Amino acid sequence: MSGIRINKPDSNPISSDACGANTLKPPQEISIFNKLPDATTEQADTPPPKKSSNHDDRRYIDRLPNRNNEKEPPIVSYCKNFLGIYFTGEDAADKAKEYLKSLSDNTKPRTTQSISSEGLERKINTITVTSNVEETAPGTIEELKRIGEEVGFTVQTADTYDIWLEDPYIRRHDGKVLVSDLTKNNKYAFRSQANAVSELRGNISTGVQGRVSEGSNYKEYIKLIPDEDRVVGKSYLEGGNVLNHRSSDESPAAIIGEESIGYTLAIMELEDTPENREIAQAQIAEDLGLPKENVTFIRQFDFHIDMWYRPLQNGVVAAPDFDSAIDMVAEILQDPELEDSKKEDLEKLNEGLQEMKILASQHANEAEDKLKQAGYKIIKAPSFAVTPNIPDVMHINYMNGVGGTADNGETYYITNTSGIPQLDDKIEQYLKDNANIDKTYFTPTNTLLKKMGGLDCITQEN
Repeated sequence: MSGIRINKPDSNPISSDACGANTLKPPQEISIFNKLPDATTEQADTPPPKKSSNHDDRRYIDRLPNRNNEKEPPIVSYCKNFLGIYFTGEDAADKAKEYLKSLSDNTKPRTTQSISSEGLERKINTITVTSNVEETAPGTIEELKRIGEEVGFTVQTADTYDIWLEDPYIRRHDGKVLVSDLTKNNKYAFRSQANAVSELRGNISTGVQGRVSEGSNYKEYIKLIPDEDRVVGKSYLEGGNVLNHRSSDESPAAIIGEESIGYTLAIMELEDTPENREIAQAQIAEDLGLPKENVTFIRQFDFHIDMWYRPLQNGVVAAPDFDSAIDMVAEILQDPELEDSKKEDLEKLNEGLQEMKILASQHANEAEDKLKQAGYKIIKAPSFAVTPNIPDVMHINYMNGVGGTADNGETYYITNTSGIPQLDDKIEQYLKDNANIDKTYFTPTNTLLKKMGGLDCITQEN
């Protein structure tokens, strides 16, 4: 997280669900949230930066605004918990601790699946999302709450100006929090790596990683994680480029975009040689607390793999399929009830998908081969996403979603609506028939896609 703001005294608390002590239940199992840091009450003469409605793209570095000169009206006091969320008032410290306790509400029954896995066999108790996501994707929080009532999770809200909650850290399978070592000034190294990445991808995509490394507020956030829960890695990983999963035998595993190897070489100050790449891969596995053989690196054609791949059941991964997407678009274009404006958008999208197929197929095929070699079963899923290098095309992405198992034992998947009901209906049926997903929900987060993010990018699940 970055750029956390103060709530003014006359504003609502971050969330009545988050701060209301009478709604909390005692935790019944140990998680990283049970070990509460001492909440420190600070004077408001050094307030954190205030919220900005301009949410930066995830795919570019050095986009964080300079807010050093911004001022806030003085308030009594504020408290910042280890998630980097601020609370105000004389009882600010108590509010911070209560919020952490609410995140560790583990009184609901879980499946055996670790919450650190992003697969369908996990039981989600809480989804955290920033309150100001409503500025970019109105209606998202209420829709998540409605879905949560059906499948068994609650929704917490945090007050930050950076809506991308997924990227700053990675929850390991042992429950600890992995963060990168951001004590160095990595701008030069990341600039060099970004240039190398762009050259390797050719003209598919120019998006790069590095926002976490350059954000001073991320560094402040990392300091707030208790020492016993924090693992400071020697590698460089962003949450969107790591998919925690489990193999078919339920062993903890991870799928990582191979560009993370290059960024790790940069942060470790190693030359890009075959030998050093082996060292970097071993370091990444060690930082994740996994055997090296349980980490699969796949070729990527965009800055984060979470926009293109999705863990399903243990040992099963959804991979992008442009052909089936093109076929679906062609079918919907024949629908006489399709609005003229949507028809024009879909015609442009069809052209974009044809181009995307040509540009990305080799990379996608190589990634699939790697996944198969690692023992994963591949489910081909229609991919309607295109990179920003293909301009003037509507943004649709069903891969960037959140899935789990409901209280009634049925699997569910929550993803970004396309804004075209006929297409959403086809995807829901496709996932039911091919991915064994019992119920698919759609949220109004398609407006985030032009910033190269979606529902999964703005949430943290517990």
